[in-house]
Amino acid sequence: MEFKDSLMEFKDSLMECKDSLMEFKIPNALFSMPHKK
Repeated sequence: MEFKDSLMEFKDSLMECKDSLMEFKIPNALFSMPHKK
């Protein structure tokens, strides 16, 4: 049971990490687009 709990916590932190990565990537993509032209 303890293992499952830590696994869920790990998954949650992974999802949070993914969310912040997506938030970082979207503005980054918007900024880099005009420079390519």
